Amino acid sequence: MTAAIYAAVYACDCGRGTNTILSEYSYFGAVYAVLENQGIARLCPFDSETLNIDVAAIHKSIDSNTKAVLITHTWGNPCDMDKLNQIKQQYDIKIISDASHAHGAEWRGKKIGNIDCEDIACFSLGKGKLISGGELGIAVTNNKILYDKLLMLGHPNRIPNALIGNEFINYSNGFGIKLRPHTLSMVIARNQLKKYNRKARLNRETNMFLENEIDKIDGFKTIKKYEKASRVYWKLLIRIKKEYWKDWSVEEIVKRLKINGVDTEQFHNYDFKYENDISYNVRYLGQLDNCSNMMPPNDLIFLPTYIDVNKKEMEKIINAFKNVSYERKFSI
Repeated sequence: MTAAIYAAVYACDCGRGTNTILSEYSYFGAVYAVLENQGIARLCPFDSETLNIDVAAIHKSIDSNTKAVLITHTWGNPCDMDKLNQIKQQYDIKIISDASHAHGAEWRGKKIGNIDCEDIACFSLGKGKLISGGELGIAVTNNKILYDKLLMLGHPNRIPNALIGNEFINYSNGFGIKLRPHTLSMVIARNQLKKYNRKARLNRETNMFLENEIDKIDGFKTIKKYEKASRVYWKLLIRIKKEYWKDWSVEEIVKRLKINGVDTEQFHNYDFKYENDISYNVRYLGQLDNCSNMMPPNDLIFLPTYIDVNKKEMEKIINAFKNVSYERKFSI
């Protein structure tokens, strides 16, 4: 997947002397994709309610060297694509979607990856995704020039025959290292398309039901989404209301959920406070520009991606949250 983003960053000319804007709450692999293209990764604040990039902060981060905004539809929750389209038009910059978690998510009824303002969208087909081939990713675009640029980087021995335009027709081959996924992975992923519609429906139905029920329990609330968005769930995130739990940490709540039979999947790969070594690594010296002073959210409980879960199991999950909430309410 990071190879797809790496190629997308290259195709959008985000190389040396340019900067690409990302949310500080992003997967570190997307940041490395910019750094490996020798560009500057400019991190800006995120919206603490949706966990997506703060669109207002993008305006403040753009300068004459900005080539693109690389957005992440975090955990399958779409960004505000209308406002991003306004930014694209106002500043004439590219929009790259990291849609790793957003297979089938929609904005205004249109699929992420096919929104007008998206120049390139990248999807992860890795382990646990709604469509998985083991470990691979894809980049999609409706722009013929960008399509050919994607091919030029990472697809040696496919040039010039696979090109659809004439800009690179005189090249005898592509450049860069080979980024093609294994054929077996692609076959597995294609085969899963047959099951996708059912999986996507169950993913929405199951997680929305759990989300709504847990939201009714004292001490918990759900992640905000935009009215125009229809999300999917790579992981089901639940927030704690800190004023309710007082001296109980997330770790304590997670421990008690486990005692009640519910395993969580606490996830920290979006926390750049743990990735400070990027800034000091000689390979990327001077390439990370963190314009955000936000702390990563510390009020999140990460549940697995629930798909085909029976009624009894869902009741068990809901009751576990009720039990832990009850324990806090009546603890001394």
